[in-house]
Amino acid sequence: MSEKRALVTGASEGIGQAFAEALATEGYQVTLVARSQERLQAARARLSGAGHEVLVADLSTPAGIERVAAELAGGYTLLINNAGVGSHGAFAATDLLQLQAMMRLNCDAVMQLSHAFLRGSKKGDALINVASVLGLLGMPQVAGLYAATKAFVISLSENLWFEHKARGVFVMALCPGATATRFH
Repeated sequence: MSEKRALVTGASEGIGQAFAEALATEGYQVTLVARSQERLQAARARLSGAGHEVLVADLSTPAGIERVAAELAGGYTLLINNAGVGSHGAFAATDLLQLQAMMRLNCDAVMQLSHAFLRGSKKGDALINVASVLGLLGMPQVAGLYAATKAFVISLSENLWFEHKARGVFVMALCPGATATRFH
């Protein structure tokens, strides 16, 4: 088993898939997490090296979050919290259940998985929480709640960086701008 183990959420496409491919090239054993077994299998087939795993989990549900948090107890050196979702439209006109699912995925999952990872982390381990440049800017009427969830991710990551830097555990928020993915 490789000493470098990474778990990447939202790994079946887009930024998560790019992370998984780059990590596999660097010799990491990668566990890819997403909702679709079919897309995960296809993403895993694109990885170089062997020993990569897939974990099907819907991180907008408590059961999905718990499943991945339990997996993190298996000892990973890197966690990339990349899974996320957005919506378009005015806040009050958007379905409340859709907004709550976004909060669970973009905030609750990031918080709980970060907690599970950091409890077992060691010097040299790293946590990357994918946020968005919109977390710094906001964008009413288009992605207002999405921007607010990403502001949470940025703030949480900054606080976790400060708390864990003396232990030698690296924490950061990645804030990409507009990226060509199925997200849009």
